[in-house]
Amino acid sequence: DAASAVTAAKQATVDQASAAQQKAATQANQAKVAVASAQDAVNKNTQAINSAKTAIQNTTSQINANNQAVSTAQAKVTAAQAALAAAERPTTTTESQNKYDAAEFPQSQLTGAETVSVAYPSNGKYVPNADKINQYMFEYINQLRALNGQPALKQASTLQNNAIARAAAQVDGGLDHTGSSYAENLTQVYPQWFMSDQETAYNAVMGWYDESNNVESGSFGHRVNLIYSTGDAGVAINLAKHVAAFEVDNAGMTEAQQDKYVDLFDNAHTNAATGTKALPAVTFNYVQTTPADPKKIAAANATLIAATASLNGLQNTGKTLATTLANQNASLQALQNQTSGLQATVTTKQAQVQVAATSLKAANVALTQAQGQLATAQQQQLSPVRNLKTSIAKTAAAQVTATQAAKNLASTKT
Repeated sequence: DAASAVTAAKQATVDQASAAQQKAATQANQAKVAVASAQDAVNKNTQAINSAKTAIQNTTSQINANNQAVSTAQAKVTAAQAALAAAERPTTTTESQNKYDAAEFPQSQLTGAETVSVAYPSNGKYVPNADKINQYMFEYINQLRALNGQPALKQASTLQNNAIARAAAQVDGGLDHTGSSYAENLTQVYPQWFMSDQETAYNAVMGWYDESNNVESGSFGHRVNLIYSTGDAGVAINLAKHVAAFEVDNAGMTEAQQDKYVDLFDNAHTNAATGTKALPAVTFNYVQTTPADPKKIAAANATLIAATASLNGLQNTGKTLATTLANQNASLQALQNQTSGLQATVTTKQAQVQVAATSLKAANVALTQAQGQLATAQQQQLSPVRNLKTSIAKTAAAQVTATQAAKNLASTKT
Protein backbone atom coordinates (compact mmCIF):
# COMPACT_ATOMS: atom_id res chain seq x y z
CA ASP A 1 0.00 0.00 0.00
CA ALA A 2 1.01 3.72 0.03
CA ALA A 3 2.37 3.68 3.59
CA SER A 4 4.58 0.70 2.81
CA ALA A 5 5.94 2.47 -0.29
CA VAL A 6 6.74 5.57 1.74
CA THR A 7 8.49 3.51 4.38
CA ALA A 8 10.53 1.66 1.76
CA ALA A 9 11.61 4.96 0.20
CA LYS A 10 12.63 6.35 3.59
CA GLN A 11 14.54 3.13 4.32
CA ALA A 12 16.44 3.55 1.03
CA THR A 13 17.28 7.14 2.00
CA VAL A 14 18.54 5.94 5.38
CA ASP A 15 20.67 3.30 3.68
CA GLN A 16 22.20 5.93 1.34
CA ALA A 17 22.81 8.32 4.23
CA SER A 18 24.42 5.53 6.26
CA ALA A 19 26.72 4.60 3.36
CA ALA A 20 27.61 8.27 2.88
CA GLN A 21 28.28 8.60 6.64
CA GLN A 22 30.54 5.53 6.63
CA LYS A 23 32.42 6.85 3.58
CA ALA A 24 32.84 10.25 5.22
CA ALA A 25 34.04 8.62 8.43
CA THR A 26 36.54 6.53 6.46
CA GLN A 27 37.83 9.62 4.61
CA ALA A 28 38.11 11.53 7.89
CA ASN A 29 40.10 8.69 9.46
CA GLN A 30 42.31 8.41 6.37
CA ALA A 31 42.92 12.16 6.42
CA LYS A 32 43.92 11.98 10.10
CA VAL A 33 46.28 9.08 9.34
CA ALA A 34 47.78 11.08 6.44
CA VAL A 35 48.34 14.09 8.74
CA ALA A 36 49.98 11.87 11.34
CA SER A 37 52.17 10.27 8.68
CA ALA A 38 53.18 13.64 7.21
CA GLN A 39 53.88 15.05 10.67
CA ASP A 40 55.96 11.97 11.46
CA ALA A 41 57.99 12.60 8.30
CA VAL A 42 58.47 16.22 9.37
CA ASN A 43 59.59 15.09 12.82
CA LYS A 44 62.08 12.62 11.33
CA ASN A 45 63.44 15.31 9.01
CA THR A 46 63.74 17.70 11.94
CA GLN A 47 65.79 15.10 13.81
CA ALA A 48 67.91 14.57 10.68
CA ILE A 49 68.41 18.36 10.38
CA ASN A 50 69.53 18.56 14.01
CA SER A 51 71.94 15.68 13.42
CA ALA A 52 73.23 17.38 10.25
CA LYS A 53 73.77 20.64 12.13
CA THR A 54 75.66 18.80 14.86
CA ALA A 55 77.81 17.07 12.22
CA ILE A 56 78.51 20.44 10.55
CA GLN A 57 79.54 21.94 13.89
CA ASN A 58 81.87 19.01 14.54
CA THR A 59 83.39 19.24 11.05
CA THR A 60 83.79 23.02 11.42
CA SER A 61 85.58 22.50 14.73
CA GLN A 62 87.84 19.94 13.06
CA ILE A 63 88.56 22.40 10.23
CA ASN A 64 89.43 25.17 12.69
CA ALA A 65 91.72 22.85 14.63
CA ASN A 66 93.30 21.65 11.37
CA ASN A 67 93.81 25.24 10.21
CA GLN A 68 95.66 26.01 13.42
CA ALA A 69 97.73 22.88 12.95
CA VAL A 70 98.47 23.94 9.35
CA SER A 71 99.64 27.36 10.57
CA THR A 72 101.90 25.71 13.12
CA ALA A 73 103.20 23.27 10.52
CA GLN A 74 103.79 26.11 8.04
CA ALA A 75 105.80 27.96 10.67
CA LYS A 76 107.86 24.81 11.22
CA VAL A 77 108.45 24.46 7.48
CA THR A 78 109.53 28.11 7.27
CA ALA A 79 111.85 27.63 10.24
CA ALA A 80 113.22 24.42 8.71
CA GLN A 81 113.83 26.21 5.39
CA ALA A 82 115.67 28.98 7.20
CA ALA A 83 117.69 26.41 9.16
CA LEU A 84 118.59 24.57 5.95
CA ALA A 85 119.60 27.82 4.26
CA ALA A 86 121.74 28.67 7.30
CA ALA A 87 123.28 25.19 7.26
CA GLU A 88 124.08 25.51 3.55
CA ARG A 89 125.72 28.90 3.95
CA PRO A 90 129.48 28.84 4.36
CA THR A 91 130.75 30.45 7.54
CA THR A 92 132.53 33.74 6.86
CA THR A 93 134.84 35.26 9.43
CA THR A 94 136.93 38.43 9.24
CA GLU A 95 140.49 37.38 9.88
CA SER A 96 142.10 40.79 9.39
CA GLN A 97 141.17 44.41 8.66
CA ASN A 98 143.16 47.30 7.18
CA LYS A 99 141.54 50.71 7.38
CA TYR A 100 142.51 53.87 5.46
CA ASP A 101 141.27 57.36 6.31
CA ALA A 102 142.47 60.97 6.45
CA ALA A 103 145.32 60.00 8.77
CA GLU A 104 146.98 58.05 5.94
CA PHE A 105 146.20 60.70 3.30
CA PRO A 106 146.37 64.09 5.02
CA GLN A 107 146.45 66.11 1.77
CA SER A 108 143.34 64.48 0.28
CA GLN A 109 139.65 65.35 0.36
CA LEU A 110 138.35 61.79 0.68
CA THR A 111 135.00 61.13 -1.02
CA GLY A 112 132.99 59.23 1.58
CA ALA A 113 133.94 55.79 2.84
CA GLU A 114 133.40 52.20 1.76
CA THR A 115 134.17 48.69 2.95
CA VAL A 116 135.65 46.05 0.66
CA SER A 117 135.62 42.36 1.51
CA VAL A 118 138.59 40.43 0.15
CA ALA A 119 139.42 36.75 0.49
CA TYR A 120 141.94 36.15 3.25
CA PRO A 121 145.23 34.92 1.72
CA SER A 122 145.88 31.20 1.95
CA ASN A 123 147.69 30.48 5.20
CA GLY A 124 147.74 34.23 5.76
CA LYS A 125 150.46 34.72 3.13
CA TYR A 126 149.65 37.23 0.40
CA VAL A 127 151.25 36.47 -2.98
CA PRO A 128 151.07 39.53 -5.30
CA ASN A 129 149.76 39.19 -8.87
CA ALA A 130 151.17 41.93 -11.08
CA ASP A 131 148.47 41.70 -13.74
CA LYS A 132 145.67 42.07 -11.19
CA ILE A 133 147.46 44.94 -9.46
CA ASN A 134 147.78 46.67 -12.85
CA GLN A 135 144.06 46.12 -13.50
CA TYR A 136 143.01 47.51 -10.11
CA MET A 137 145.32 50.55 -10.52
CA PHE A 138 143.81 51.44 -13.88
CA GLU A 139 140.26 51.03 -12.45
CA TYR A 140 141.09 53.25 -9.47
CA ILE A 141 142.58 55.93 -11.79
CA ASN A 142 139.39 56.07 -13.88
CA GLN A 143 137.24 56.05 -10.72
CA LEU A 144 139.26 59.03 -9.51
CA ARG A 145 138.77 60.82 -12.81
CA ALA A 146 135.01 60.15 -12.75
CA LEU A 147 134.79 61.72 -9.27
CA ASN A 148 136.33 64.83 -10.77
CA GLY A 149 134.16 64.95 -13.90
CA GLN A 150 136.88 63.77 -16.27
CA PRO A 151 136.48 61.12 -19.00
CA ALA A 152 138.02 57.71 -18.51
CA LEU A 153 141.44 56.99 -19.98
CA LYS A 154 141.77 54.23 -22.57
CA GLN A 155 144.22 51.48 -21.71
CA ALA A 156 146.37 50.96 -24.84
CA SER A 157 148.92 48.19 -25.37
CA THR A 158 151.60 50.67 -26.48
CA LEU A 159 151.29 52.72 -23.32
CA GLN A 160 150.88 49.57 -21.20
CA ASN A 161 154.08 48.08 -22.59
CA ASN A 162 155.80 51.41 -22.03
CA ALA A 163 154.64 51.44 -18.38
CA ILE A 164 155.99 47.90 -17.95
CA ALA A 165 159.31 48.94 -19.50
CA ARG A 166 159.57 52.12 -17.43
CA ALA A 167 158.88 50.27 -14.18
CA ALA A 168 161.50 47.66 -15.09
CA ALA A 169 164.03 50.40 -15.94
CA GLN A 170 164.02 51.75 -12.37
CA VAL A 171 166.55 50.86 -9.75
CA ASP A 172 165.15 49.13 -6.67
CA GLY A 173 164.87 51.82 -4.06
CA GLY A 174 165.12 54.73 -6.49
CA LEU A 175 163.01 56.56 -9.09
CA ASP A 176 164.14 58.38 -12.23
CA HIS A 177 162.00 59.97 -14.95
CA THR A 178 164.91 60.05 -17.41
CA GLY A 179 164.01 58.30 -20.67
CA SER A 180 160.21 58.68 -20.48
CA SER A 181 158.48 59.65 -23.74
CA TYR A 182 155.13 60.40 -22.09
CA ALA A 183 153.64 62.14 -19.08
CA GLU A 184 154.75 59.84 -16.29
CA ASN A 185 154.08 59.04 -12.64
CA LEU A 186 156.41 56.76 -10.69
CA THR A 187 156.06 55.43 -7.15
CA GLN A 188 157.66 52.87 -4.94
CA VAL A 189 155.27 50.03 -4.00
CA TYR A 190 155.93 47.28 -1.46
CA PRO A 191 153.11 44.67 -1.68
CA GLN A 192 154.47 42.86 1.36
CA TRP A 193 153.14 45.72 3.42
CA PHE A 194 149.59 44.86 2.30
CA MET A 195 147.38 41.78 2.03
CA SER A 196 145.77 41.91 -1.43
CA ASP A 197 146.28 43.10 -5.00
CA GLN A 198 143.40 45.56 -4.59
CA GLU A 199 144.84 47.10 -1.43
CA THR A 200 148.25 47.37 -3.09
CA ALA A 201 146.71 49.15 -6.10
CA TYR A 202 144.66 51.49 -3.86
CA ASN A 203 147.76 52.57 -1.95
CA ALA A 204 149.74 53.16 -5.16
CA VAL A 205 147.07 55.39 -6.74
CA MET A 206 146.27 57.24 -3.49
CA GLY A 207 150.03 57.69 -2.92
CA TRP A 208 150.25 59.52 -6.27
CA TYR A 209 147.11 61.53 -5.55
CA ASP A 210 147.91 62.55 -1.96
CA GLU A 211 151.56 63.50 -2.68
CA SER A 212 152.47 63.28 1.03
CA ASN A 213 155.45 61.06 0.22
CA ASN A 214 156.51 62.89 -2.92
CA VAL A 215 160.30 63.21 -2.92
CA GLU A 216 159.76 66.68 -4.30
CA SER A 217 157.99 68.17 -1.30
CA GLY A 218 155.01 70.36 -2.09
CA SER A 219 154.60 69.09 -5.63
CA PHE A 220 151.16 67.96 -6.89
CA GLY A 221 152.16 67.05 -10.43
CA HIS A 222 151.22 63.40 -9.93
CA ARG A 223 147.68 64.44 -8.97
CA VAL A 224 147.38 66.74 -12.00
CA ASN A 225 148.61 64.00 -14.33
CA LEU A 226 146.11 61.46 -12.91
CA ILE A 227 143.09 63.73 -13.32
CA TYR A 228 143.74 66.14 -16.19
CA SER A 229 145.77 64.02 -18.63
CA THR A 230 144.10 62.76 -21.84
CA GLY A 231 144.49 60.07 -24.47
CA ASP A 232 145.84 56.53 -24.19
CA ALA A 233 147.43 55.31 -20.98
CA GLY A 234 149.04 52.34 -19.25
CA VAL A 235 149.96 51.49 -15.68
CA ALA A 236 152.19 48.66 -14.47
CA ILE A 237 153.99 47.38 -11.39
CA ASN A 238 157.34 45.66 -11.27
CA LEU A 239 157.35 43.41 -8.22
CA ALA A 240 161.10 42.85 -8.29
CA LYS A 241 161.92 46.57 -8.44
CA HIS A 242 159.02 47.55 -6.12
CA VAL A 243 158.00 50.25 -8.61
CA ALA A 244 154.74 51.25 -10.33
CA ALA A 245 154.69 53.41 -13.45
CA PHE A 246 151.77 55.38 -15.00
CA GLU A 247 152.19 56.54 -18.59
CA VAL A 248 149.76 58.73 -20.61
CA ASP A 249 150.31 60.27 -24.05
CA ASN A 250 148.06 63.36 -23.62
CA ALA A 251 147.13 63.04 -27.30
CA GLY A 252 144.01 64.86 -28.46
CA MET A 253 144.20 67.46 -25.69
CA THR A 254 142.48 70.72 -26.72
CA GLU A 255 144.22 74.03 -26.35
CA ALA A 256 142.04 74.88 -23.36
CA GLN A 257 142.78 71.53 -21.76
CA GLN A 258 146.48 71.95 -22.42
CA ASP A 259 146.51 75.44 -20.91
CA LYS A 260 144.72 74.17 -17.80
CA TYR A 261 146.99 71.15 -17.58
CA VAL A 262 150.17 73.23 -17.86
CA ASP A 263 148.88 75.89 -15.50
CA LEU A 264 147.97 73.33 -12.83
CA PHE A 265 151.21 71.44 -13.31
CA ASP A 266 153.37 74.56 -13.11
CA ASN A 267 151.49 75.95 -10.12
CA ALA A 268 150.96 72.66 -8.31
CA HIS A 269 153.57 73.66 -5.73
CA THR A 270 151.45 76.57 -4.55
CA ASN A 271 147.98 75.19 -5.32
CA ALA A 272 148.04 71.96 -3.33
CA ALA A 273 144.29 71.14 -3.42
CA THR A 274 143.76 71.87 -7.15
CA GLY A 275 140.02 71.71 -6.39
CA THR A 276 139.81 67.91 -6.76
CA LYS A 277 138.27 64.98 -4.89
CA ALA A 278 140.10 61.87 -3.76
CA LEU A 279 138.95 58.26 -3.72
CA PRO A 280 136.80 57.15 -0.76
CA ALA A 281 138.36 56.08 2.50
CA VAL A 282 138.44 52.27 2.28
CA THR A 283 138.30 49.55 4.93
CA PHE A 284 139.63 46.26 3.63
CA ASN A 285 138.09 43.28 5.44
CA TYR A 286 139.98 40.07 4.85
CA VAL A 287 137.50 37.27 5.26
CA GLN A 288 137.90 33.52 5.37
CA THR A 289 135.08 31.21 4.33
CA THR A 290 134.54 27.79 5.89
CA PRO A 291 132.46 25.40 3.75
CA ALA A 292 129.13 24.25 5.11
CA ASP A 293 129.02 21.04 7.17
CA PRO A 294 127.39 18.24 5.09
CA LYS A 295 126.10 16.55 8.25
CA LYS A 296 124.35 19.72 9.37
CA ILE A 297 122.91 20.16 5.88
CA ALA A 298 121.61 16.57 5.86
CA ALA A 299 120.05 16.95 9.32
CA ALA A 300 118.42 20.27 8.38
CA ASN A 301 117.16 18.80 5.12
CA ALA A 302 115.66 15.80 6.95
CA THR A 303 113.89 18.15 9.33
CA LEU A 304 112.54 20.14 6.38
CA ILE A 305 111.32 16.98 4.63
CA ALA A 306 109.52 15.82 7.77
CA ALA A 307 107.99 19.26 8.35
CA THR A 308 106.89 19.46 4.72
CA ALA A 309 105.34 15.98 4.85
CA SER A 310 103.44 16.94 7.99
CA LEU A 311 102.23 20.14 6.38
CA ASN A 312 101.14 18.31 3.22
CA GLY A 313 99.25 15.77 5.30
CA LEU A 314 97.44 18.49 7.23
CA GLN A 315 96.63 20.35 4.03
CA ASN A 316 95.19 17.17 2.49
CA THR A 317 93.16 16.63 5.65
CA GLY A 318 91.91 20.19 5.31
CA LYS A 319 90.80 19.51 1.74
CA THR A 320 88.97 16.35 2.85
CA LEU A 321 87.28 18.19 5.70
CA ALA A 322 86.28 21.00 3.35
CA THR A 323 84.68 18.46 1.00
CA THR A 324 82.92 16.82 3.92
CA LEU A 325 81.61 20.17 5.14
CA ALA A 326 80.37 21.07 1.67
CA ASN A 327 78.53 17.73 1.42
CA GLN A 328 77.06 18.18 4.90
CA ASN A 329 75.84 21.67 4.05
CA ALA A 330 74.30 20.34 0.84
CA SER A 331 72.56 17.56 2.79
CA LEU A 332 71.31 20.06 5.35
CA GLN A 333 69.95 22.28 2.60
CA ALA A 334 68.23 19.29 0.98
CA LEU A 335 66.69 18.26 4.32
CA GLN A 336 65.52 21.80 4.97
CA ASN A 337 63.96 21.99 1.50
CA GLN A 338 62.37 18.57 1.98
CA THR A 339 61.04 19.59 5.40
CA SER A 340 59.45 22.66 3.89
CA GLY A 341 57.65 20.42 1.40
CA LEU A 342 56.61 17.98 4.11
CA GLN A 343 55.33 20.83 6.27
CA ALA A 344 53.28 22.03 3.33
CA THR A 345 51.93 18.48 2.99
CA VAL A 346 50.96 18.49 6.69
CA THR A 347 49.09 21.76 6.17
CA THR A 348 47.34 20.33 3.11
CA LYS A 349 46.42 17.14 4.97
CA GLN A 350 45.14 19.12 7.93
CA ALA A 351 42.92 21.08 5.55
CA GLN A 352 41.69 17.77 4.13
CA VAL A 353 40.89 16.60 7.68
CA GLN A 354 38.78 19.70 8.16
CA VAL A 355 36.97 19.06 4.89
CA ALA A 356 36.43 15.38 5.81
CA ALA A 357 35.20 16.35 9.28
CA THR A 358 32.75 18.78 7.77
CA SER A 359 31.57 16.11 5.30
CA LEU A 360 31.21 13.59 8.14
CA LYS A 361 29.23 16.06 10.22
CA ALA A 362 26.91 16.73 7.29
CA ALA A 363 26.57 12.96 6.67
CA ASN A 364 25.74 12.40 10.33
CA VAL A 365 23.06 15.09 10.17
CA ALA A 366 21.66 13.62 6.95
CA LEU A 367 21.63 10.12 8.47
CA THR A 368 19.88 11.34 11.61
CA GLN A 369 17.30 13.16 9.53
CA ALA A 370 16.73 10.08 7.30
CA GLN A 371 16.42 7.84 10.35
CA GLY A 372 13.87 10.24 11.88
CA GLN A 373 11.88 10.32 8.69
CA LEU A 374 12.00 6.49 8.49
CA ALA A 375 10.77 6.20 12.06
CA THR A 376 7.89 8.54 11.29
CA ALA A 377 6.98 6.59 8.15
CA GLN A 378 7.14 3.34 10.10
CA GLN A 379 4.84 4.78 12.75
CA GLN A 380 2.47 5.95 10.08
CA GLN A 381 2.52 2.54 8.41
CA LEU A 382 1.73 0.71 11.71
CA SER A 383 -1.14 3.00 12.86
CA PRO A 384 -3.99 1.43 10.66
CA VAL A 385 -2.98 -2.07 11.69
CA ARG A 386 -3.15 -1.15 15.33
CA ASN A 387 -6.58 0.44 14.76
CA LEU A 388 -7.77 -2.69 12.95
CA LYS A 389 -6.53 -4.92 15.74
CA THR A 390 -8.27 -2.67 18.27
CA SER A 391 -11.47 -2.83 16.27
CA ILE A 392 -11.25 -6.62 15.99
CA ALA A 393 -10.61 -6.85 19.69
CA LYS A 394 -13.55 -4.64 20.42
CA THR A 395 -15.69 -6.65 18.01
CA ALA A 396 -14.65 -9.90 19.67
CA ALA A 397 -15.37 -8.45 23.08
CA ALA A 398 -18.72 -7.23 21.86
CA GLN A 399 -19.47 -10.69 20.41
CA VAL A 400 -18.57 -12.26 23.72
CA THR A 401 -20.81 -9.80 25.47
CA ALA A 402 -23.57 -10.46 22.96
CA THR A 403 -23.22 -14.19 23.36
CA GLN A 404 -23.26 -13.89 27.10
CA ALA A 405 -26.28 -11.63 26.90
CA ALA A 406 -28.00 -14.18 24.69
CA LYS A 407 -27.21 -16.87 27.18
CA ASN A 408 -28.43 -14.72 29.99
CA LEU A 409 -31.59 -13.98 28.02
CA ALA A 410 -32.18 -17.62 27.31
CA SER A 411 -31.59 -18.42 30.93
CA THR A 412 -33.87 -15.70 31.96
CA LYS A 413 -36.48 -16.97 29.57
CA THR A 414 -36.10 -20.30 30.93
